[in-house]
Amino acid sequence: MPFEVPENILIDSKIEDTLGKESVLEAIKKRDTIFQLVQQNIKTAQQKYKTTTHKSETFKVGEKVLRLNIRSQQRKGGKLEKNWTGPYTIVNLINKSADLQSPTTFLPNVNIDQLRLFIEQEPIIPQNIIKTGKPASSTQPAGDPASTLQGVEAATDPAVPPFSGSTKVEQDIRKAWDGMTAAVLLSKIGPYKLFYFDIFRTAPGRELESELINAYMKFLERKHNTSSAEKVLCIDSFGMSAVWQKKIPRFKWDPTDYSTLYGIVNDNHHWFVIIIFPKQRKSLLLDSLGESSQKLKRCQEISRALVKKQGMNVSRWECNTLPHPLQPDSSSCGVFAIKFVEKILEGQQPVFPAGRKDVEMLRWQIAVTVLEASDDLTDICCICGQKDDPSDTAKKWDSFAETRCLSFHGVRRSPAAQARRTGYER
Repeated sequence: MPFEVPENILIDSKIEDTLGKESVLEAIKKRDTIFQLVQQNIKTAQQKYKTTTHKSETFKVGEKVLRLNIRSQQRKGGKLEKNWTGPYTIVNLINKSADLQSPTTFLPNVNIDQLRLFIEQEPIIPQNIIKTGKPASSTQPAGDPASTLQGVEAATDPAVPPFSGSTKVEQDIRKAWDGMTAAVLLSKIGPYKLFYFDIFRTAPGRELESELINAYMKFLERKHNTSSAEKVLCIDSFGMSAVWQKKIPRFKWDPTDYSTLYGIVNDNHHWFVIIIFPKQRKSLLLDSLGESSQKLKRCQEISRALVKKQGMNVSRWECNTLPHPLQPDSSSCGVFAIKFVEKILEGQQPVFPAGRKDVEMLRWQIAVTVLEASDDLTDICCICGQKDDPSDTAKKWDSFAETRCLSFHGVRRSPAAQARRTGYER
């Protein structure tokens, strides 16, 4: 047959070379096709990345926006500040520069890269409250009374008393709750200085900041120690949070000198209370979201480790909790922590009305208390919070300290000049 290959055909090197060249050419063509496909996929991926990560929003005059909080941490507790501030209304827009206006603040020439649209959101409610319609009881250790919270249910709205406070204090709180965050000193309790921003955080729906919590704890310590022979000691939130993380510092006090040690812990933006009774060798854990067995065990361990590091020899230690109400929202843990400590120091059970209106009332009472319990602010600059030298005269206001207040705050250090500029007199 003509298509049959003879048995004696000879294949020399020329034929093999030709076949090899054809195979290489086919491979080159496939490689070029694959390279083109790879290049196209890379461009598609790059374009997708640009559109998703470098997407620039378009804004219009009159829209409400949030501004990125780029303020550096200037004191303890700065990490608890929100990542975005506002909302503000855009009143002027030129290229990438926007002028923002809020009820109390005007911000000119803000880069729009620091802005995002403000969207009204409903408050976040814990899932167990959504399912059951009321807070679940906290976990109790074996042998303790069942945490049914009978008689501790949220009070109805008519039971809420009206807000109270002196006229000046009430005006300051109203201004802060309405959004004023000016750097004006309103109160000082021990080393803790409270400005409008700190009172702003006591408004409903906002999380309390450490400076205000520590100031209130210091107030409770003073109040108890001036009226009782048994002394108590407040451990600030930074020290107690370090203890909770098992990074126990060395404090300069003897636990046997006090009947009660107490402090509020911040763990992942959640506040809860640890109260230690050194002479009774026991601790109390109160958490407005409930106490798990793991938390109770950890509280026992860190409490015993703390007093041992302070030189107290202990072998046995116990940790319990008490029936108490749970927070009805996701932002009032600091309010409940303060109220728990206050009740325990007064020798009462940590039981109080905990409805939404009741919590709002508790926030108001906290704000009133820290303002009315303030130390004397006569010789303190209400802008920077530093104490003036009593020997200063009117001729000495041109010092470096005044220049600093003038450059950063736009007001003179003199109390009279501050009152004229800010409209605030203490």
